[in-house]
Amino acid sequence: MRAKKPEIIEASRPKLLVSGKSGAGKTMFALEFPGVYLIDTEGGATREQYKERMTKNGAVYMGKEEGSQDFKTVMEEVRWLATEKHEYKTLVIDSFSKLYNVTAAIAEEKIGNEVGRDKKEANRPTRQLMRLLDILDMTVILSCHQRDKWERRNGEILHVGTTFDGFDKLEYEL
Repeated sequence: MRAKKPEIIEASRPKLLVSGKSGAGKTMFALEFPGVYLIDTEGGATREQYKERMTKNGAVYMGKEEGSQDFKTVMEEVRWLATEKHEYKTLVIDSFSKLYNVTAAIAEEKIGNEVGRDKKEANRPTRQLMRLLDILDMTVILSCHQRDKWERRNGEILHVGTTFDGFDKLEYEL
């Protein structure tokens, strides 16, 4: 039998999805966590306020020059973090929306976007990333842009609020 008593189950590290408008403080919030390994897909880590926060908290970052907008490279970094001994405690991908949308844009150039083909191509590595994040013994923060949410009701398309921009299953995966 493989079942355990609840009192001996160890809590896993939190996996968070943070979404909001530009300037809401998502990055600053994430940089307050201990031992941050930042995968910076937008180039924001070079801004003075972020450099100061990262220096103060001992964070490191991987930027666009190191391949942060390439899913394969990001997966290699996460795989390294999941399998090697290191001092980092928190993985931040800022923004996951940028990584996802760049991947979809590359797919759109190659195969088009009919019936969401471009998004399906971006979903593939995202599902693999989610699998890796499950085994990663770190707190994970995926920062996403905010976008409008629309629903079809009684033949009408209505604006019903906002949601995050990216893989639509993220809220369930995390």
